[in-house]
Amino acid sequence: TLRGCSPLLWCGIVSLTGVIAVCIGWVATHPLQAIRFVLLFIPAEPGPAWSGVLCLVTIGCIICMVPVWVPLCMVAGLIFGTLVGAAHNFVAIWTGSTLSVVIGRYFFREPIRERLFNGDFPTSRRLLLILEDENHSLAYQICFRFLIIPLFVRNYGPSVLDIPLWTISLGCVPHAMWVSVLFASLGDTFRSVAMLLREGHDVSADNIKWQSLLIFILSASITMLLSAYLYVQFMKKLREEDSQLILQDTPPEEIPRMMSVA
Repeated sequence: TLRGCSPLLWCGIVSLTGVIAVCIGWVATHPLQAIRFVLLFIPAEPGPAWSGVLCLVTIGCIICMVPVWVPLCMVAGLIFGTLVGAAHNFVAIWTGSTLSVVIGRYFFREPIRERLFNGDFPTSRRLLLILEDENHSLAYQICFRFLIIPLFVRNYGPSVLDIPLWTISLGCVPHAMWVSVLFASLGDTFRSVAMLLREGHDVSADNIKWQSLLIFILSASITMLLSAYLYVQFMKKLREEDSQLILQDTPPEEIPRMMSVA
């Protein structure tokens, strides 16, 4: 738990959070300078090899849970546009998510399951059993990935489930497609700006592709609403599981009285 973290680990967490906050603040207040900085590392006409390297680096960042994968997905949209950038991002995000599950199943699955089932984690155990429901496991995998949760939970959490790997891998597809379009559209918003900056021209708000920005805003809004809805549904399912457990432990003659009181 976080309470058991050493002072050194806390210093690392606080330092990393501070660096990320400073970077986000600088990009938000100096967007043109940020684009110029990115353009320093991008050739005028990036070829397939450059695209492949970008994809591999993005996959590595996803597996290692480095937040840089988000800007890299935006860079793909900045360079290739929404459609091609989204396809590029999908390959990286889906591959990174699947490899994370494979790594998690090999290294962490058994110790974590043993800890969950032998320790005092009733809610986690119930959630685990719900996600392993053989009749709805694929649907639950798809919904789980749309929750707003930390990256390590989204990518490595399903690795502890006792369900086929293809189910988890297939469950990654809808979310990977959605996020790919989300970040590619945001990058494509500033594509015209990047081209003008590269050629040494001045830019203004009129150079921003408002269509791509609108796609990003709508996608982000839908993601937030969908995540909230799915969270409510998961909590509802947990309460239903609790009710079933109570009824199973209740003598048959007591059930009618409990129902009448309810």
